[in-house]
This record gives sequence, C-alpha cells and structure tokens, in this order.
Amino acid sequence: MRVIHITSGVESLSNLDFNMSRAYENINKKSTHKINIVSKENESIQSLLAKIKNFKPDVIIVFRAPLPTAFLSALKKLQISIGRWVVDDPHRIDKHVLKSKPYDFVITQEKNCLSVYKKNDLKAIHGPLATNEKEYYPMKVNENYVSDICFIGTPYKNRLAIIDSLADLLQEKNTFIIGPKWEQLKNYTALKTSIINQTLPPNEVAKYYNGAKIVLNLNRPINDVGLNKQKINAITPNNRTFDIAACQSFQLTAYLEELEAYYKLKDEIICFKHKEELREHILYYLEHSEERQRIAQKAYNRTLFNHTYTIRLQHFLDQLQSFIK
Repeated sequence: MRVIHITSGVESLSNLDFNMSRAYENINKKSTHKINIVSKENESIQSLLAKIKNFKPDVIIVFRAPLPTAFLSALKKLQISIGRWVVDDPHRIDKHVLKSKPYDFVITQEKNCLSVYKKNDLKAIHGPLATNEKEYYPMKVNENYVSDICFIGTPYKNRLAIIDSLADLLQEKNTFIIGPKWEQLKNYTALKTSIINQTLPPNEVAKYYNGAKIVLNLNRPINDVGLNKQKINAITPNNRTFDIAACQSFQLTAYLEELEAYYKLKDEIICFKHKEELREHILYYLEHSEERQRIAQKAYNRTLFNHTYTIRLQHFLDQLQSFIK
C-alpha cells in the first residue's frame, strides 16, 4: 500500500510529527508499504498535488490539524481516500466529529470513540499512540534527576486533588512535581520545594523518568476543555504510559479498561483506581525495590516488543490496507 502522510506542523511535547516520521522511515526500509511524508507548511496546492500525482498513493492521511478548505477540495478531486488522524480524543471529540465530516474516514487514538464516529456516519479506525525508543530509553542520570516519586504534567483538577491528598507523603519523600501552574495546589506551600514550575523537553523528561523510583501516570479529566459533552470515557493508554515503560522505569498508572490489552496487569504494570489505593501502592513499592524493578523490566521488554512507533505503525498500516478496500 502507498500512503501520503501529511504532518500536522503542530509542535508539542509529545513530538508526534517527528516520532511518526522516523517510524515511517524505518518502515520504508523493510516493508511492502511505502509512505511519503509531506509537510503542508512547505507546500503550495500545486506542489502538493504534483507530489501526490507522482507518488500515486492508495490513501492520504492528514495528521491532527485539518487541511485548509482549498487544499482539501483539491485533494478530493483526485478521488483518493483521505483520512484524518486525531490524537486528543475523547477530550475534543465534539470538535473532531464536526471537523472530520469532509474526510472519508477518521483515525482516533481512543478506542472508546469509534462508536461515536460511527453514530455520526463517519468510518473510523483505531490508531493508538506508542513511544520513540530512541528518545525514551534506560540511562544513567546524575543526582539532580533522582527522586522517590515523580510526576510530570499539567495540573488538571483531578490531578491537583490527587497530589493534594498525598501531600503529607510527598513532603516526606524525595519528590518531583514538574510542570507550569502547580501553585494551584492547596498544599503548594508544603510542596513548594518539590515543584519545578516549567515545561520540559522530551530529553529532560526521560532523565527524570530514569531517576525516579516511582513515576506517577495520572489521567486528565475527560471533559476538561468542554468539548466532550457526552462525557465519553477514555479507555486507551496515553503515550506517557509507553514512554515511562521505555525508560525501564516503574510507574503507577490510573486504571483504564484497555490497559490489559497492552500490558499484563499486576505483572508488567501496576494500576490504581482511587487515591487511597495509590497511596498504598506508593508505600508498598518504595519498600520493595526488587519487585518494583522486576515489574519495570517486564514493562520495558513488552514495550520494545509491542509498543514502539515503528511496530505500532506497521500494524496500523496492515489494518488500514484492509479498512480502505
């Protein structure tokens, strides 16, 4: 199958354009699928059409940001199947449904949203995220990155509540809470010395993951931006799950229904369903380093075998080939 993948041009800490482009390059070297990666920021309609006509793709994928109307109208005249790949479901599902109607199909990273698109007469396929093992990997770090407990992320309301509930424990331990605007914590004063109020690039994030005994993986609220009015639950693991595991770091992650489709629960990954259970797990695994390291090693092995972008996209392209027929 021949695919034109149009990158988003959206800069993010997840580095998705770079990670996926690298994976496609790997696939091009050894697969029957051939992918041409195109940046719409660097293309006029005429040059984009020329590349498509020359490459003769079976399908065009528009990643994240929808194409300008003029671009999309021109592409549709070629009568090639065009799909839009979204990565913020279910949090922006209302907007994604509306913006995706001109496309032939949607690729969503969230499995629980497939039925929503179907109800809106949109064909949809599941395309979960993964990790770039060249960016997230085991490494030795200096003492500045070492911690008992580490969380890196945005202070959504549910995350603030969880961190506040653990404030006494986090204050006793060597803790890092990293990201902007954590001064919203009720216990900010008590935790102030543990907070790094800045956004970190992936290479720094990987160092903090490697230096932590326990990395917390806390989900975001499902309707945090008001664009999930049906309150569709997220059930697919986020890319942070795979990034942490790729660092061979131990994580405690909020439970999601689909987690066990990716890792063996209680063997390769440890979940929690409420704040009290999270506290219990933190106390237990800080005291049981061998068990913690064994679980982290198993998650690492599973991730390299199943959850890198190269592996994920190869599997996705195999599925897509059947999907568009």
